[in-house]
Amino acid sequence: MKKLNKKGFTLIELLAVIVVLAIIMVIATQQVNKTISKARSNSFIESYQMVVKQVKTFIASDEDAKCSGAACLTKYELSDDYDADSTYVNTDGEGKYVIKLAAKSDDGKFKTLNLIKYGNASNAGKCDPAKIGFGATGCDAKYITGEVEF
Repeated sequence: MKKLNKKGFTLIELLAVIVVLAIIMVIATQQVNKTISKARSNSFIESYQMVVKQVKTFIASDEDAKCSGAACLTKYELSDDYDADSTYVNTDGEGKYVIKLAAKSDDGKFKTLNLIKYGNASNAGKCDPAKIGFGATGCDAKYITGEVEF
C-alpha cells in the first residue's frame, strides 16, 4: 500500500484560518467606519469655523456689514458640500450675525454626517457647542448654528 503525502493542510485547518480572518476583518471594518465618521465630523466643524472666519472678514472689510441670507457669503466661493446661511440681527444697537451651516442631504462628503456623536466624555452622545467653539450656540445631526457679534 502506498503512503499518503501529508504535507498539505486539512479542510478543517483551512476553515479555521478563514474564520479567524473573517473575525479580524469585521473588527477592522468597524474601526475604519468609526474613523471615517469622526473625520467627517471634524471636517464639517472645520468648515463651520472657516465660515465664521469669512463672516468676520466680511464684517471687518465692509463699511456697511449689514446683509442677510446666503448672499453675504457667496463672494467667498464656499464649498458645495454644505449650505451656509448668515442673517444679520440688530438688537439694542448691537449687531450680530446668526450663522447656520447645514450638511448637504443629497450630495457632498457630508451626506452621512452624524454630528450628534461629536461631544466630550461628560456630554457623550450629544453635540457640544463649547467643543466646537467659534461662537457655536447649538448643533444637530446635520447642522451647526452660531453667532458672530460686532
